[in-house]
Amino acid sequence: MYGQTEGTVKAKLIEKTSINVKNVVSYEEIEGYPDANAAEVLQRVPGITLQRDQGEGRYVQLRGTAPELTNFSVNGEQIPSPEGSHRYVGLDIISADQIEYIEVSKVLTPDMDADGIGGNINIITKKATKDEPVTNISIAGGYNQLANTFDNFQGNFSQSLRHKKLGTSINASYYRNNSVSQNMEFTYHKLPYQDSAYQARGNNYHIAYDEFQLRHYTVSRQRIGLSGTLDYKLFEKTTVYANGMFNSFNDRETRRRVLYEMEDPGNFNYYNYGGIERDVKARTKHQSLTTMNLGAEHDMSFLKIDAEVSYAIAREKQPDRIELGFENHGQTIPLIVNDDDKDYPRIKFPSDSALKNATDFETYEFNGLQLSNINTLDENKTYKVNFTIPLGTDKNIGNIKFGAKYREKHKTQDDKSQVYSDYYYDDTWARRRWYTAADFDGPAINATSFSNGFSENNLMGKHYVVDYVPDPSLFLDFYENHAHQFYLTYEDTKYQTYGDDYKAWEKIFAYYAMVNLNVGKFNIIGGARFTLTNAKYQGYDFSFRRKCKI
Repeated sequence: MYGQTEGTVKAKLIEKTSINVKNVVSYEEIEGYPDANAAEVLQRVPGITLQRDQGEGRYVQLRGTAPELTNFSVNGEQIPSPEGSHRYVGLDIISADQIEYIEVSKVLTPDMDADGIGGNINIITKKATKDEPVTNISIAGGYNQLANTFDNFQGNFSQSLRHKKLGTSINASYYRNNSVSQNMEFTYHKLPYQDSAYQARGNNYHIAYDEFQLRHYTVSRQRIGLSGTLDYKLFEKTTVYANGMFNSFNDRETRRRVLYEMEDPGNFNYYNYGGIERDVKARTKHQSLTTMNLGAEHDMSFLKIDAEVSYAIAREKQPDRIELGFENHGQTIPLIVNDDDKDYPRIKFPSDSALKNATDFETYEFNGLQLSNINTLDENKTYKVNFTIPLGTDKNIGNIKFGAKYREKHKTQDDKSQVYSDYYYDDTWARRRWYTAADFDGPAINATSFSNGFSENNLMGKHYVVDYVPDPSLFLDFYENHAHQFYLTYEDTKYQTYGDDYKAWEKIFAYYAMVNLNVGKFNIIGGARFTLTNAKYQGYDFSFRRKCKI
């Protein structure tokens, strides 16, 4: 029983003796739940809210603030984000099996980084604590009903040993999950209804559907984690240590979508002009996060010194990302939204001709293509030193603490995209689109050209249908032989390629001083922190000039 609760008791002791408001989750609590990543471990902590992706926790919100207002650390030092669109970290990249403790600090003190208004979340990796060898092995599997597969697996191996002055710990984890998810999404806007009964009224301004989407996702995720700790008691009061952690997260997702666009509403349920698009988005994200810490602690009776050098790098690669769609171009289709079941409304067609136009997939035309390769890098280098002076011989009275920190950050994103708006299969078609072409000799394409037979006839368990969505692999095979027949949209390509590219450099220097004083049952903290930030950002701003011949 002692071995099973030792970590929990230590976590509660840390909470009790902490000088700020802090929650601590121990590895025993983590092992008691089937949490796959660090974000899901935090979901039971008071004041924590998760933002989920495909049902799995990803971004963490602390005390109701946005994720970008919280600092995320590993072994006490901030970690960079592999994603290019923001600075905060999706904690789904870190496996739950690598964690010894998670500290959630809801109040900042002067010795903590000052750029986290919401607070700080610190992940502490496993380390050697016992003289005898400790080995843990765990294996788990799972089943996904929608994917109809048992191809879900999770395994972990860890070993720690402390021999005299030397402590070592290693940990390895693997996670694989294949799943399917389905959902519906709606957007609304306000505008006048076209029915005469509404137009005769004084206030003809009502809510109407804008889009109605049916979505089917195929998701495959793989997470690999490696971590190690080495500490050595160099002298009686001097300890040196080295920590390292590597995480790899591969997220492959294919989204198949049927999109109904609705305009000119007669009333809330009837739309005079409608369009239907069948599109696909396929992308694979390769994310990695590496952290390394090298430090030393020297504790004398009148002074404690700790110093550390740390390095962290995060990367994300999105190779061969594709977004492709076909729509019933040029055919206006009236639509009816049947909302007898308010939770599951359905699209109906008011006439046989409208139904024929909606289901004649050979008339669907190419509606656009975007091919992208995106690379992101975020790198932190940090140097810090802290000095702690106890107040008197009794360390429980309090202490004076001061120190300094210097951090360099370098972040870049490079997006190479190609955006196509039209497909030409003969000279006549090219001229009709006002472009010239020497020779366009190729097959006509439509929504049936790249269908691989995929059909979901019971989406959401309510018999919604998603079919005739283009298959990315079949289309890319065709594109390799007919790339010259697709019209590259210059403005959109340049905007997508250069608009998301940037380089950022930051140099942050901080120093602080604080007093921690215990008076009876009261704990008094006072201090200040000064931070100087030198930032340089490089991006692109561009405009287009077009010449027209009449």
